[in-house]
Amino acid sequence: MLNRKTQELLNYLSDSLGYVTLEELMQHFNISRRTVFNRLKEINSYLLDNGFEEITNTPRLGYHLKSLPNLQGLKKDQKFDDLTKKERISKELWELVDGKIISINKLALEYNCTRNTIISDFKVIQSENPTLKLTNTNKGKFLISNEEDIRKIILKYIQLKDPMIMAELQKLKYDKDYKLVVRLLSKKLNVILTEKTINHIANYMKFMTYRVTNGKVIKSVDRRLDSLGLKDFLPISKDTLDKIFPNIEFLDGEAELLGEIIASSQALNIDVSDDSLDTQFENLSREIIFRFIQVTTSPINMNPILLKMLKNHLYSTYFRTKLDFPFYSSEIERIRTKYSEIIKYTKVACRPLEKFLGKKLPDSEIALISLYLGAINYSDSFLEKPSEKLKNALASDVLIVCSSGIGTSAILHNELAASYPTILFSPPLEIRELYKIRDLHGALKAKLILTTTPINSNDFSLPVRQINAILSKQDKGIVSDALNTYVTRLYQMSETTTGIADIMDVISSYADIKDYSALKDALTSMISPESNNKVDNSKQLRIVDLMSQNDIIFSKESTIQRVIEEGTSVLERKGVVTKDYLSEINRLISQYGNYMHLSNGVFLAHAEPQDGVLKTGLSLVISKKGIPLSDGSVVKLVFVLAPGTSEEHNKALSEIVSIARSKEKVQAIVDIGDSNEVYQYLYFNI
Repeated sequence: MLNRKTQELLNYLSDSLGYVTLEELMQHFNISRRTVFNRLKEINSYLLDNGFEEITNTPRLGYHLKSLPNLQGLKKDQKFDDLTKKERISKELWELVDGKIISINKLALEYNCTRNTIISDFKVIQSENPTLKLTNTNKGKFLISNEEDIRKIILKYIQLKDPMIMAELQKLKYDKDYKLVVRLLSKKLNVILTEKTINHIANYMKFMTYRVTNGKVIKSVDRRLDSLGLKDFLPISKDTLDKIFPNIEFLDGEAELLGEIIASSQALNIDVSDDSLDTQFENLSREIIFRFIQVTTSPINMNPILLKMLKNHLYSTYFRTKLDFPFYSSEIERIRTKYSEIIKYTKVACRPLEKFLGKKLPDSEIALISLYLGAINYSDSFLEKPSEKLKNALASDVLIVCSSGIGTSAILHNELAASYPTILFSPPLEIRELYKIRDLHGALKAKLILTTTPINSNDFSLPVRQINAILSKQDKGIVSDALNTYVTRLYQMSETTTGIADIMDVISSYADIKDYSALKDALTSMISPESNNKVDNSKQLRIVDLMSQNDIIFSKESTIQRVIEEGTSVLERKGVVTKDYLSEINRLISQYGNYMHLSNGVFLAHAEPQDGVLKTGLSLVISKKGIPLSDGSVVKLVFVLAPGTSEEHNKALSEIVSIARSKEKVQAIVDIGDSNEVYQYLYFNI
């Protein structure tokens, strides 16, 4: 009989529709690769003993358990729930909000875990939601928070797109088209909301209806909207709710909260009656942009469109701060990680705003403002007049639709354009602009639509792919597959430069690049001097194609020079490079510093093909204790690359960068103690 943890892994594989990677199993169960292997070995032995086929391991795809008619027989007498910890906690939160009394013992039995696990869940729930109040009864825990706090908690999880909370909201069936209600209401309030915001508020109103119709009504009115000059928000919101709930009294509190939510939401434009506030925000926008120019020496002009966009955004920041409505987004953490340098400068630039507000801005607000400043810093093509934007979109290969606001739209455009420079992406379009373009389809060149907001694909003759504005690894795969399918010729031409673009992306996260184009050209020239030649994509080689397990060694050396020498010696013995190659690498490091350190302890040592390269090759030196560099960073993986003249190494280059982007991958490789196992890890997981 399998033990509980091994049985859980078997259940996970049997419930998966396709292949499951080793990395996914490690992350899902929070276990080491060796533990995964041991449990898979136990499962295979158990399956064979019971007359079933073993789990298959397909290169580059992962593990797969074939569908078995009576597989459930292997699970008898065992009850497991395949929810992750995060999903389980969200489900428990919803049950509390739904008015249920929660028994720790019953939950432990339901989820097949210990009481301590459930107790730990409740600690997480309360730490993430400080306003949430619980009481203990003889039957279990019960929620006693006031209704306004409950609404704000659910709104937070809606903004974070929590899958469990969203699934529960989808079960609430009502006749109203709440998206239409939000659009009409915001129009009356002279606020143009982003599409994402409309979706959030529509989902909130669905939850609001569920609560109100079950007698959970907010009755107290703080009149905070009046104090902020938004005197029309309460009566107009009240009129809307009176039509939705004609038989329910005391809706002023509901109207006040709904008005506060709209005032605090991301808007493309807002027209309020207080002219003095409008003037103050325009002056603040000028000062913020000017200070950003000073601290970054960025060549930004006081473009009137940029001023207007930032001024409109400051309204949302102002009302969120005054009304104590924190901004939540699943993308904030990725923004912090990817654009940490820009955020640092934005904090300095926003000090006049903090002085005006009388309080320090939360990190989430700084991150949002940094998107405007940072994205425009790379390109001012987003400051076009509407007529110019539509004209350029008509000539584009791929249309970009984004509802997250101009900042994330611009960053998405820049990332795509940098990765695929031969493909012409449209300026970020609003949904209404996309429909305008559709009506001019006779002149449309585009082959694909990439959107960050749900759109009805049946409305367009082009294929549609939905992605996040801040691209995740999964999003990048979606984009790559779509471009390869629908924009094949352009995609193949662009793919040859992706390795360089990836390196530039990593470098820009850790260094202040003064001349982006010059550095990109220099790297391209050094690694692929004949990059203008047409590339045969069929000859693109992976890391595992360029080396064997014998080219992976472990080092105890304490200096980067000695470690690079070890890696170069591996290539020299194979006849890949001459002795001159090491000398040239050392010269480049001496002249340019540690630019070959990509990030997260990954070092890519290389020179040009004419500096002693006999054929394309690669070696890997692993230092478990780490090698300190002069800038204080520590290197644990040193790849020594002998580049080819036909760019056949570009695929391997991209894979090296993907390792450098992930601390988890770097650590997984370092933790392995055998060259053969390292090679297997690279083969199946990179």
